[in-house]
Amino acid sequence: MADFDVPPCLVEDFEEDGSLTFILGRWFAPHDTVFERDSCYRPICPGPLHINHCLWKYACAHKDRTALVTSDGQPTALFERQYNLFGQTMQEAKTTLEHEKRAYFGLLSPKNVIRVLSMCPVFLSDTSTPDPHTWLQSVTVL
Repeated sequence: MADFDVPPCLVEDFEEDGSLTFILGRWFAPHDTVFERDSCYRPICPGPLHINHCLWKYACAHKDRTALVTSDGQPTALFERQYNLFGQTMQEAKTTLEHEKRAYFGLLSPKNVIRVLSMCPVFLSDTSTPDPHTWLQSVTVL
């Protein structure tokens, strides 16, 4: 970290060995089927689960991640070399690439975590297969 300009607010977070700890978080956005918000502006789940559930989808970046996709939309050489991190076959990896190329991530300081949420993927209609794109948040009053 000696080569980086560290914001003054992070200086106190350095460990004795000079390291910093962050949380890599993936951002969510309100699901497309949601039209109401609660008092905390969370997207209220439609249907019978509206009482204590919110419905989310993964947020998307405005452009493709250049580590995964070239400017003409093709997989990068890096992706081609390490496709097995995205699936067991090249076809599975390319399907995952389509879902992940606009993934929107952020770094968070652990001191900014207020509480842990309870979220899980919903299931594809009439199956027991999780839908990796739609997430249900259980909301409990503390």
